[in-house]
Amino acid sequence: MDDNGEFGIIESALKRLTENGADDAIVEFNRVENSMARWFNSRLSIMKNWDEELVSVFASFKKRIITGSFQFTNDESLRQNIDRLSRYALKLSRNEEFEGIADGPFEYSTIDNYDESIASSPEEGVEQVRGAIEKVKEKGVERSAGIFSTVHGKRWLISSRNAEGYDKWTNALFSIRALATKEATGHEVKCSSHIKDINFEELASLAADTALLARNPEEGPRGRFNVLFKPLSFSNIVDNVGEALSAFNVEAGISPFKDSINKAVASSIFTLYDDATLSHGSASRRFDDEGVPSRRNLLIDRGVLKTYMHNTSTAKRYGAETTSNAGIISPEPSNLVVANGSLTFDGLLDSVDRAILITNVWYTRFQNHSTGDFSTIPRDGAFIVENGEIVKSIKNIRVSGNLVEMVKNIKALGNDSLSVDSWEVESPVTTPSALVSDVEITKSVK
Repeated sequence: MDDNGEFGIIESALKRLTENGADDAIVEFNRVENSMARWFNSRLSIMKNWDEELVSVFASFKKRIITGSFQFTNDESLRQNIDRLSRYALKLSRNEEFEGIADGPFEYSTIDNYDESIASSPEEGVEQVRGAIEKVKEKGVERSAGIFSTVHGKRWLISSRNAEGYDKWTNALFSIRALATKEATGHEVKCSSHIKDINFEELASLAADTALLARNPEEGPRGRFNVLFKPLSFSNIVDNVGEALSAFNVEAGISPFKDSINKAVASSIFTLYDDATLSHGSASRRFDDEGVPSRRNLLIDRGVLKTYMHNTSTAKRYGAETTSNAGIISPEPSNLVVANGSLTFDGLLDSVDRAILITNVWYTRFQNHSTGDFSTIPRDGAFIVENGEIVKSIKNIRVSGNLVEMVKNIKALGNDSLSVDSWEVESPVTTPSALVSDVEITKSVK
């Protein structure tokens, strides 16, 4: 099917919604080709390819809001799904806070988010995966596990407010864990829209180095410490900061950044962007879910909160303008980017007499979203650092902290940025390592 065919599908869906009484409506058609390779115990065990064709609908019937997504099979099933959603909308209560969608038409810029080699040869990286598995063995670690996935997507959008856009993108994700023993592991992740950005063997080597250092761990200390977070672990914190800066989450009372515009919310060395135009960004796109052209937003400037992320509706309620972050119901980050510091990773190590080094975390859970109280468990190698040297591997520790205090207590940032996407980092994050002071370390209870 050519591009006119896909636009024909969504034009038909939009017309049906309008005939059914919708006063605001947006329809998207997404065609996505997925490829995945998994391995366990250093053996490729799963190689899978699958395609999806998905129609997504948003509509307002006099402020009665419906959203839905369904697989496209044929024109008749499309009409049936549209009619079903329309009937359901009439049973809903009005959402008086809804302020409409963006008025088009728009012009879109070209974004460097497409790798032809992924689109044409998604299996290209599999040989590089095999090389990474062998690299871990060469370093003296017999076992590794991980995933390599690629996505090639195309997207068509049309709205009742004259937005009409087409985009295509690719994405590649490589995640490898080296296992020296049950308790001694190292993990590295890299994502990009371009496969050439991923150095498979280098990441494998780093994961193996961490696993070897993590052997024979001792019980970790308790108390407050300087903590050096590597990019993989710090990306988890940054992702949660980004989510908390959605205007929807602020209004819903699940953000610690309420009433904080133009106030200091972080260290003066911390600058955070949301950038849907990022070259080679995994979530870069030409337009958001309303069809608004993508942009780069300065969220936190040297510690000062400059804006929440908005769609058209939330922006009107705040007397602001959309930041092109729709999510029509809830504005969402695209690529979160922390500005680099000046120190190398070794320079960060040398800057503290004593610290805890955390390479990865998981099970990040919030006890109170509105205050930002959370905890997270270090995973893979964690270490004691003394006078710039890693002196001991540790285990069974938990970070118990507050999101705002965490970013306020950043004392130094590295220049070793890494782009991360993982099962606990919902939006791609590009961040360097970060040295944070006064972090509470408690015992991890399993």
